[in-house]
Amino acid sequence: MSFSKAIKGTPFAFSKGPATEKELALIEFPLVQTCDTKTLGRHNLIGFCIMVVIMLLLGWGMIEFEIPMEMIILFVMLWSLLCWSALKTALVTLATPGEWTVTLDRSGLDWRSPDESLEASFFLPLSRVECIGTEQNWAPGPFYKCLYGNVIVLKDGSRFHPPSRAMVNTNMIHAGLQKLGKPYRITHIRPIKMNGNRADPSVTERPSQ
Repeated sequence: MSFSKAIKGTPFAFSKGPATEKELALIEFPLVQTCDTKTLGRHNLIGFCIMVVIMLLLGWGMIEFEIPMEMIILFVMLWSLLCWSALKTALVTLATPGEWTVTLDRSGLDWRSPDESLEASFFLPLSRVECIGTEQNWAPGPFYKCLYGNVIVLKDGSRFHPPSRAMVNTNMIHAGLQKLGKPYRITHIRPIKMNGNRADPSVTERPSQ
């Protein structure tokens, strides 16, 4: 199943809080997710095309606002480096046969990469996982203080982020860990008072629990 179809067919696509009873009921072990390199390569290629379009639009806007030519040239050079990196990643992924296989069961999380040069395979034992915690997401303006997402918290206090390159639905992994008995805890969030539609800058960050 392709990544797009998998996302459309699951209630976990945009889950941010603890998994609901309905979501947990859908989890069966072993929980296996796959993503082939061709699908990921095509998504990366689309991302490259979007970056090129953005560069052209921003460049045109800079010309319209009569930005000095030196600044425009510098912008194009820097953005071109980003585009080249994205294109290189897409082409390498497309040229690599195979697929990612991610398996979660009672022993832990097993992440198998199609090629170690793309991404290292690993195994995370379930015994090392403390809980599913939260961490703050970046967002502009007042929303910065109130948006957060889920993260795997290990028993040594560190936070573990499964690789995003394989485009595996990590919310399903979080829900699976909950079903395996790992609790959901608020571990990093700023309380916030709203003054109209603006955040109160006097509110300080709550210590991690």
